[in-house]
Amino acid sequence: MTVIPQPLAQAGINLEYDGRCLVVRDQDPSACPIRNRGGEALASFLSSNPDIKVLDIRESNISDNGLAQICLTLRQSNQLEELHANPVGHTGLEFLLGVVRRCSRLRTLTVEVCDVPTLFVGRQNLSAADYDTSNYVAPKPEGEEEQEELEEEELQARAAKAERLRKVFTENNYDSGDEMAPPEEVKAVSSALTKLLAELVRVVRSQVNLTTVECRGDAVPSHVKLDISRAAEEHQACRHGLAEPEERGAHTGMDVLQEQMAEIQSVLEGKDRPVKPFR
Repeated sequence: MTVIPQPLAQAGINLEYDGRCLVVRDQDPSACPIRNRGGEALASFLSSNPDIKVLDIRESNISDNGLAQICLTLRQSNQLEELHANPVGHTGLEFLLGVVRRCSRLRTLTVEVCDVPTLFVGRQNLSAADYDTSNYVAPKPEGEEEQEELEEEELQARAAKAERLRKVFTENNYDSGDEMAPPEEVKAVSSALTKLLAELVRVVRSQVNLTTVECRGDAVPSHVKLDISRAAEEHQACRHGLAEPEERGAHTGMDVLQEQMAEIQSVLEGKDRPVKPFR
């Protein structure tokens, strides 16, 4: 059983730690996000345990601001080989970009991106809409209200029927011989996220240490996901291509050495076998 340090327990964080892999979860996912205090406590734990190579915070409910403390520590320690991040907004993605740029040991990165400035924003109890009385309607007499309710229900039923018919006509509004169905609706992506995703693609391409990268989220265009996965696959192929010749060369050299040692041994034992010259 993992003993959770007091600062992490007070911040509402649960840990699973085996000496190499650290999994972080929120004790109460329905509560408010874990912000600066939890981020600082987790960053301190990472700094004190440099043997941690895999960090999984997908279920941590850590806010973008809390993630900042963790990313700054990871950039300094450069200890991770795998990072599985929690969902982030624009701010959180910027912090993760710093980790990707600086951490040369990082091999695997997974993250889910949302098209919002910051994913977790402190909620206010009241807003301007709470003081808006323009839609207030005075109560009506009981009989008149019942009659209006019946009329309203009838109108809603007619509208629902019309909507069902409209959908049927829309779905069948193309030639039966067409092989392709109507194109899917493409979600608009904010300019801020577009720039961040373009930078993520560029950084992944430049970091040959990254061999597995997954960027999820409805706001992430399919071509961006494809570019990122292809760049990571190319890095993986290059690493395998460089390793194979080295292994072949080492194997051949060992074979030659063993052969020469066998020949020397046979001469020492008095066998009539010439020794091949060293190459």
